[in-house]
Amino acid sequence: MPDADPFRPERWQMTGEQGPAPAAKRRTASGPRRGGRFLKGPVPWPWLQRAMHLPGRALAVGLMLWLLRGITGRRTVQFCLARATANGIPATTARRAIRALERAGLVAVVRRPGRGLEVTLLEIEAHTPEVK
Repeated sequence: MPDADPFRPERWQMTGEQGPAPAAKRRTASGPRRGGRFLKGPVPWPWLQRAMHLPGRALAVGLMLWLLRGITGRRTVQFCLARATANGIPATTARRAIRALERAGLVAVVRRPGRGLEVTLLEIEAHTPEVK
C-alpha cells in the first residue's frame, strides 16, 4: 500500500551530488544608473558659505569646479572658459567669478597662455571670517 501522506520533507534534502545552488543576482549599492550629471560630495559647508557671499556667478562657477573634482577625483582640475559658456555663463563672467573665488581664498589658479586654467580647490577652516 502506498504512503497515505504525500508530503515527505526528506525528498527535498540536498545531497552533495547535485552541485552548488545557482548564485543570486548581485545588486550594486548604488542601484541602476539613471544617467545625467550630479554633484559628488561632500562639499564642505564653510567653502559654500564663503562662496555664497561672493558677487555674480562665483557660486555657480564654484559648483562647476566641484563637479569636475567629483568626476576626476582630484583637487586640481582643468577649467576652460568654454565649459562655463556651455553651461550658460559668459566667458567674461566666468573669468570674474574665478578671480572672486581666488581673492576669497577658495581656489588657487595657475594661468598658462593658450591653455585652460589649472584650478585647485582649497580647504578652508570652519571658523574663518566670511568675505563680503
